[in-house]
Amino acid sequence: MATPRPLPELVRFCHPQKILAGARLPGALTDDELARLYGTDVATCQALAEDIAGEARRAADGLPRLPGRILALGDSLTDDLGSWAEILRYSGAAITNGGLSGDTTTGARVRLARLLEGRPDHAIVLLGTNDARRHGRDGEPMLVSHDETRRNLRALDTALRRACARVTWVSPPPVADAALGEPDLIWHVRDVAAKADLVRELDPRAVDLWPGWTADHLSPDGLHPSAAGQRFIAERMCSAPSLRAAS
Repeated sequence: MATPRPLPELVRFCHPQKILAGARLPGALTDDELARLYGTDVATCQALAEDIAGEARRAADGLPRLPGRILALGDSLTDDLGSWAEILRYSGAAITNGGLSGDTTTGARVRLARLLEGRPDHAIVLLGTNDARRHGRDGEPMLVSHDETRRNLRALDTALRRACARVTWVSPPPVADAALGEPDLIWHVRDVAAKADLVRELDPRAVDLWPGWTADHLSPDGLHPSAAGQRFIAERMCSAPSLRAAS
């Protein structure tokens, strides 16, 4: 049986309201209902969320305000309440956080039409880490094969370029497979590196997060960026040629 995630991780990464919105259910979660799902009370939930938001506000200091309506498409590296997307929001960007924890390139294709209803000017895409995920024994295949990742990236790119004036691709950053704790949930840096290569193959101008990435940019789980890692990603976004050209 998997170990339940600590409450701060649940609040940071798990957002049931996004799942409900994706299913186009007519209702919405109240604060009380959301707190019950997290197994806590509203005050505790809000205090944790505010602490994480404070990280993003502090990390936004000194970053330029990016222009236009921006869609941030990704997984938990983006869905994180303290993510690069939230940092850019606190720097003044009009950004929609389209991250969904656990998402793959396949899942992003399913969600994309709904996310494009906001008519973004610019899409920034950071996907691929969960495509490399393995479940069960070490020999189990990746959740999404390299061939399927390649097909999905091309399909996403085509759809995004039809809808947006600009698209910025971002390579998934390194992980530290030795630091990943659960034996039935496995990432290997070699697999993530191969997914990053597929993003570079799709767009040689993609923002590459591998140069300059250090152990300090990873949280203790070896998978998610630390606060320093999220700031690093946001800084790289702000220096991307497609974003500089729009300024």
